[in-house]
Amino acid sequence: MDQENRRLYFFYKFLDQIGLNRVFRYLLSDRPKIVMYHGIIDDSNDIECWWLIKQSSFVRQIRYIKKNFNVISIDKVYSYISSNEALPRNTCILSFDDGYKNYLTKVLPILRAEQLPSIVYIPSGISASQGKIWTDRVFYAFYRSSKTFLDLNDANLGMWRMSSKNDRIKAAHGVINLLKRTPPENKYTLIDLIISKLGIINESSKAERENYFAILSIKDIEKLSSDPLVTIGSHSVNHEILTQLSIKEADKEIRRSKGMLEEWINKPVNHFSYPDGKWNSTIAELVKKAGYKTATRIGLGLFRNNQLFQVPRLAVGFWDNHYSFKSMVNGVTTIKVETEEFLGKLLQSNRGSNNFA
Repeated sequence: MDQENRRLYFFYKFLDQIGLNRVFRYLLSDRPKIVMYHGIIDDSNDIECWWLIKQSSFVRQIRYIKKNFNVISIDKVYSYISSNEALPRNTCILSFDDGYKNYLTKVLPILRAEQLPSIVYIPSGISASQGKIWTDRVFYAFYRSSKTFLDLNDANLGMWRMSSKNDRIKAAHGVINLLKRTPPENKYTLIDLIISKLGIINESSKAERENYFAILSIKDIEKLSSDPLVTIGSHSVNHEILTQLSIKEADKEIRRSKGMLEEWINKPVNHFSYPDGKWNSTIAELVKKAGYKTATRIGLGLFRNNQLFQVPRLAVGFWDNHYSFKSMVNGVTTIKVETEEFLGKLLQSNRGSNNFA
């Protein structure tokens, strides 16, 4: 644990010890919490990817949630809201993005043992092709590379040290964040260039053996749909950032995914998750018109019954220690962010008034 992580660990531990998590859980007990996970890996795996969590950490978090919250399905939450009924206090929804196969092999056995429902949001086109999400391809290429230095200046993506495992992980996340700003028509050419420069010749062989980023197959999804603890949701077709697409292309991603999943499971697919959490009012309206009942984003914020197409979720990652996780799920960090946003708007309003005067 480095110095910064150690400082955060003791900070959040202090907040827990003085009872702040219990206080905020009580104060926000009427606000549902939606916890967002991606993939789960064995403790013996040494990969450090923010969206892959060690199994022991996941089990500890799930047991904490079960002890302190009422975990119900997203369908039940929607039913309560649409009927104008009060939700159970400290309602919590468990959600899983990207449709990884480890949802079936690792997550579900844990949730079944605790009898906890969840929703898995699936990128239907990637499931159908059994490909990899582009962020997974890039991260894994960095992780496997034996290069000690990477020059991407010719692609306007900078130069990156690769001499240690931490360097490679930092470079992977940095390049992925830059690629997220790249238009889709250019992104995949750049990805192929990056993987080639990293010296990765055969992408699939080792990745298939280690199975970090394998995606649920159509048969897996059909199997999951019969489980009463599982809700199938849509995560678009190809996991593209919808705000970077034309309206026509975004609408196709939203509608086609719904149609594909419903054909496979022979059930309505009512819930959508924005890829990479990116959305705007135009995208939200497309999701609503496509027939979904809710749509979730990423980011701290309070759940509001009248904003079902911008539902905030608490993103849990590899580097969250148990105390920072507790502060997140109990609402301490959410209130911090909401307060900062409120004060920011207030200051901006005051400046505008002064300028007008």
